[in-house]
Amino acid sequence: MAAGKKVIVFGAGVCGMTAAYRLKQAGFDPLVLESRDYPGGRTRSISKDGFIIDEGASIFPAGYVEALALVKELGLTDQLNRIPTKFAMFQNGKLFNLDMTTPLRTAWSLPSVGFWDKLSLLRIVPTLLRHWNNLTFSDLSAAAETDIETLKQFCQRKGISDNAYEFVLNPILKCLGSDEGDHASVTHLLWIMRHFMTTKLYAFYGGFNTLAKEIAKHVDVRYDTRVVNVSETADGVEVVVSDAAGRQEQLKADYCAIGTHGPDLNAVYGDKLTATQRQFLTDMIYTPSTLVTFMTEVRPESDALVIAVPKTEVPDLCVLVQNHYYAPTRAPDNKGLITFTGMLDWQKKMYGQPHEIIKKDALRLASQVLPVLDQIVEDIHVNAWEYGYTITVPGHFKKLAQFNADRVANSRVQYSGDYMSISTVGTAVSTGNDLARRIQTSHRLN
Repeated sequence: MAAGKKVIVFGAGVCGMTAAYRLKQAGFDPLVLESRDYPGGRTRSISKDGFIIDEGASIFPAGYVEALALVKELGLTDQLNRIPTKFAMFQNGKLFNLDMTTPLRTAWSLPSVGFWDKLSLLRIVPTLLRHWNNLTFSDLSAAAETDIETLKQFCQRKGISDNAYEFVLNPILKCLGSDEGDHASVTHLLWIMRHFMTTKLYAFYGGFNTLAKEIAKHVDVRYDTRVVNVSETADGVEVVVSDAAGRQEQLKADYCAIGTHGPDLNAVYGDKLTATQRQFLTDMIYTPSTLVTFMTEVRPESDALVIAVPKTEVPDLCVLVQNHYYAPTRAPDNKGLITFTGMLDWQKKMYGQPHEIIKKDALRLASQVLPVLDQIVEDIHVNAWEYGYTITVPGHFKKLAQFNADRVANSRVQYSGDYMSISTVGTAVSTGNDLARRIQTSHRLN
């Protein structure tokens, strides 16, 4: 029986919080340890002058099946707002509207993509369908067979035209990965097409942190507590923690669930992993994430939720998202809330820079797409994450398969996180569910 069995959960991000919630449902007694002073990790939301700003994740696509099921289970459905699927492409100095309620018709009407270019796009369909069920949130190593080349190499091998790559597939990858198709694995694009090609998008009225804050009402969370080391004993686990003042303490439990990103797993438990697992975590690429949000006196004329920007137009700009369309609560009446996401190289360059430099450069770039922006901005908010999201170069998921093969099912220390797939909240919930199952399996085996 699991009743009363203590589990220390490392990390109050959505993965760790989901795992703790599921473990409590299964009869365990979980305690979540978090180094920050709030739950939710990279789903933090703040209120500022009547604006609600998501500093990380912000949108719930319908493809987040497990995440939306958790939202429903927690009674949060009425706090989700369905948002318009209006997209735009910036081309030749103009915005070209894309109605994603009819994606095929919209793709067919793109002016920069000719008839034969559009036909060539069909060549990605057989690969997508063949691997459809393997393109998961919880373990993308199942699709490792596709992980042999970049998106650009795949397009060249399959005969997908340069225009189709540049103006259709690469912008899709950029919008959701901030990376270019000549660098990222084609598996990443296939995964996006599996889960994000949907006409239903949702956002929380009160900000994305709504989910984690609700889970925190159901489980015990100890904040401002840094995990130093995790070790397994003959009949349980020992976890060394440190408080804000640097005072250390040893905690004991029956099990430990590590639900944080790869570098943290390596730091606190790497010496107990295999050499192959340590190497996977060491080689994994996390990009720093620098997000810039403009608060404007009025809203730009465009009614597009998302404005994609091809590399040929503004090389350093990835995408603009007009967050005031998320819900009427997100911005005061008639005011605008627009998030700027730069390309991977821009984010790396800007990470750690003074905020005034970041603000100035982001406004310069964004104003090339929305020229009115520099005239209507009343404030700019900058947020940076050291570990923003994973970058998946070819071979990443093949290495992940070996990482998983080296797991020990009956170990009292189990782990999961965004390194199991692509960094999204859908991944966080799915890997959290999986982490809870791993602890339950370990308990049965012990």
